Amino acid sequence: MSSRKQPNGEIRPQDWDSLARDIREIHKRNASILGFEGLYRDAFNMVHHKNGDKLYNSASSSQTNPNGADGANFLKVLKPVWEDHTTCMLMIRDILVYMDRVYTRNANVPRVYDLGLDLFRDIIVRSPNYPIQTHLLEALLQQIKLERENEIIDRTNVKAVIDMLLELTDASTKDTIYAIDFENKFLEASSEYYRVEGVGEYDTSEYMKEVDKRLNKEEQQPKIRNIVEKELISKHFKTVIEKSLIPMLRNEKMDDLGRMYKLFGRVVKGHDEMKSAISDYIRELGKAINETVTSNTTAEGGNAASGDKQTEVTVALRWVQEVLDLKDKFDKVQNLVLSNNKTFQTSFNEAFEYFIDKNPKSSEFITLFLYDHYTKGLKREENDSVLNKAITLFRFIVRSRAYHKTR
Repeated sequence: MSSRKQPNGEIRPQDWDSLARDIREIHKRNASILGFEGLYRDAFNMVHHKNGDKLYNSASSSQTNPNGADGANFLKVLKPVWEDHTTCMLMIRDILVYMDRVYTRNANVPRVYDLGLDLFRDIIVRSPNYPIQTHLLEALLQQIKLERENEIIDRTNVKAVIDMLLELTDASTKDTIYAIDFENKFLEASSEYYRVEGVGEYDTSEYMKEVDKRLNKEEQQPKIRNIVEKELISKHFKTVIEKSLIPMLRNEKMDDLGRMYKLFGRVVKGHDEMKSAISDYIRELGKAINETVTSNTTAEGGNAASGDKQTEVTVALRWVQEVLDLKDKFDKVQNLVLSNNKTFQTSFNEAFEYFIDKNPKSSEFITLFLYDHYTKGLKREENDSVLNKAITLFRFIVRSRAYHKTR
């Protein structure tokens, strides 16, 4: 096709019709039969002869309206429709590049490719004649829900349609169609979905694994990740602590404890509640050690009170060893689970100080314990290890008594 300027300066009507017809052929996937060099030349001549406005309007009116589809295959159908449209618009943009450069800039109108996106938005995505927008949003939400329920979906279709919504913009606000049409519905549906999840009848170990998995899936979407943290952690961490923290500590479930520490660190007061619960547990265990030693001494006839030195040493050794074993247990938790978190360590130390100070003979017991070990002729490295641990217990006593003096 070639354009010829008529004597009055107008482009012949058949030339307009021919160019519009060729653009429609591009949308019909018949671009291979067209001569792009001639099309580009014709478009150039039309703009050059001051017919840019007519060409621009002709290009916009040549857009087609592909039929939508509903049901389970809606996204599968929409994806290639969108891809075909953008491919066609890239080809048309190349044909009309001179118009973009000369006419659209001066006329302050969208470039051809952007015009094509706007038309797709208004005619397809936000169709005034068909419920395409409703079907699109419902289909996306349904597919996302199915994937959350571990159903297999075609993620490429979902991603392509979401990318489409991110590329299209609203004419008045200039925000993406994703933000205006979809995001709030997505967030509301996500909140409702995770709200009904809850701990329920879950074994807490399995529950935390599930929460961890959910967070990993939503890691790239901060707003959804925040919803997961709110609905699945913030609202339930006290229940999880009350139900499972102590059994996990008692049975040294280090993986579960580590997962709890990681998850609870994501929310306000999560670590504080966990730290407080462990500290209280240490105090309870320490109280039990104090009471057990006292009751055992009484059961052995009260000989310690009447001056039986051997019984005194036996009681001292038992008490110190149980305290050291307890200290080793929570040092292990601190190292393997809590990443040597200093605030947890401080809280644990205060708990040890508390119950050690409750035993009025704690200093005497530690001294007897050390004397017993040094008189056994143990290897130097063994004595050094015992000495370091015992000194730690002495420090607990000193700090506790110094604290009470300042009260």
